Amino acid sequence: MIEARATIQLIGRPVEVLQAGLRRVLKEIKEAYEVKNYDFLEPEEIGKNIFSAILEIEFVSKNVEDLFNFILEFGPISLEILKIENEKLDEASLEKFLNEVISKLMELITIVNKLKAENISLKKRINELMKK
Repeated sequence: MIEARATIQLIGRPVEVLQAGLRRVLKEIKEAYEVKNYDFLEPEEIGKNIFSAILEIEFVSKNVEDLFNFILEFGPISLEILKIENEKLDEASLEKFLNEVISKLMELITIVNKLKAENISLKKRINELMKK
C-alpha cells in the first residue's frame, strides 16, 4: 500500500472547461483509487487568456505498479510519497524515482503540445493562403 499526494494541472481556456476537466479527472481517480483528500486550487492566468487549473489529491495505491499506472493515466506534475506499507522501497527513494519519471514525461508532453500548436497555426496559415 502506498499513500501519495499528487498535483494535476490543466492549461488552456476557458477556465470553465479546465475546471470541468479536473472534476472529470477526480471522478476517474475516485473510481480506481481510494481518495483520502483533494482540493481544487483557484485557476490562475499564466499568459494572455491562458489559464492553469490545479487539483491536489491524496490517494492510496495498492502497490508500485498501481502507482505507475496512476502516473501514466493522469500525468501529475508532481508526486509526494506520504506512506509506504509492505513495499521494499523506502519513501525517499521511490519519491525521487517517480519524480524523475514525471519530469521526463512533462518534457515529452511539453514538446508534443508545442508541436500541436505549431501544426494548428500552420494549418490556419495554409487555409488563409488557399482562400486568396
